[in-house]
Amino acid sequence: MSLQQPPKRSNTGKIVAMGLLVLLGATGCGSDGGSGSEESKPAGAGADVKIARCVVNERTGWPTAAFLITNGTTKNGLYTVTVAFVDPLGDRLTEAVSESIKVSSGQEVAGEAKSLDRVEGNIECRVTKVIRQVP
Repeated sequence: MSLQQPPKRSNTGKIVAMGLLVLLGATGCGSDGGSGSEESKPAGAGADVKIARCVVNERTGWPTAAFLITNGTTKNGLYTVTVAFVDPLGDRLTEAVSESIKVSSGQEVAGEAKSLDRVEGNIECRVTKVIRQVP
């Protein structure tokens, strides 16, 4: 009577899972932009953007978010900012993406994200995604 060894278990699944976690972290998926609340602090490029003004045009109903980008890195950056316009309960009404904005190292530049979707009532603007590229 010979005892058989159990088959060797492969670590392929663990390796793939770890690779995905590393990839997601490297690409900035998750909380790159932040919600704008004091409880969650944005990381990476999201920390470079602060909402300065959030308004709805009285005539058109189109929301606009004005923001400031501060490039604290040592390289010039090309920023694209996505902003969600939410109601007082936090439900997303619409969103807008800014033009690409060039910001030199150590400089601060103003930008805007405007939506053409009509909204009513009080809104809040939240930075949901920031992409910073080296031109």
